[in-house]
Amino acid sequence: MAESFEDIWVPRIGQQATRQLRRSSMILLVVVPGNLALATFCSFTLASGTTLGVTAGIVAAALGAGMFLYWLQSRIRLARAICEWIGVPVSRNEMPRMRTDAFDRWKQMKEAGIKPRPGIHRY
Repeated sequence: MAESFEDIWVPRIGQQATRQLRRSSMILLVVVPGNLALATFCSFTLASGTTLGVTAGIVAAALGAGMFLYWLQSRIRLARAICEWIGVPVSRNEMPRMRTDAFDRWKQMKEAGIKPRPGIHRY
């Protein structure tokens, strides 16, 4: 029988961080297609050149930026929750991809005092 999401992540990152990881993943599932749709909408409305089209394009671009910032904020909350669980400082930039093998290697590096390079997600 396959393990559930909670069975995999709660022992690694704790209950609070697991809830935040699920929330962050769901946000990402909305942000990516939402921003693609908004970008398509922006290209058509801004290209129309009308006042209404340009205004709608700017509003859509602002919504896309807001959605992206909301996802970034969820990653910051996830980093804080993981920091509380493992007891070492964690920033959003040094978070690994949340796959079990990559996370386990990253956690070993953090606990050994080796600072993972920001932006490098394959450990």
